[in-house]
Amino acid sequence: WVASIILLVILPILVIGFSSLNQAEDAQRLGNYRLAADLYMHSAKFLFWRADLPEKAGIAFAQGGDYQLAVEQFDQRENLTEDGWVWYCTSLIQLEKLSDAISTCTTGTQQYDSAVLYRLLGYVYRTQKDWLAEKTALENQTRLDPSDAYAAYRLGLLLTFYSPEDALPELTRAS
Repeated sequence: WVASIILLVILPILVIGFSSLNQAEDAQRLGNYRLAADLYMHSAKFLFWRADLPEKAGIAFAQGGDYQLAVEQFDQRENLTEDGWVWYCTSLIQLEKLSDAISTCTTGTQQYDSAVLYRLLGYVYRTQKDWLAEKTALENQTRLDPSDAYAAYRLGLLLTFYSPEDALPELTRAS
């Protein structure tokens, strides 16, 4: 009978947690990001062993434009997926916390060799007019995604100043 009592206590918790999780996934799929984020956070209370749920809430908050709430969710996590790092960096950029965005994107690139993270990093450096750092970010971005014509063009322009002999191949690739 002890097992029955334990089952009666645990079963409703599991049902509520997984029900909230399914609703969150449906809401996110339908583009209702704020509701999805709230439901991910709710399901995390019941499915406490699911360490990915705060990140999913953060991504949904960011997709819905609630960047501050997204950052709060990401700050609770040490290990993020590549998408988590991308949305974390995007949120910081949207909040104009550029130095935080640089350190966050850099940390993300140490875990994932990601063209998207390097693109975000390049954007921040370009905004700050740190051309040499932007050049490095663009070199990494184009190494990972050689089909990005804009990145190749921008890299080619920067190379005309820093390494003119290397500029023409990048500019040609961009055309």
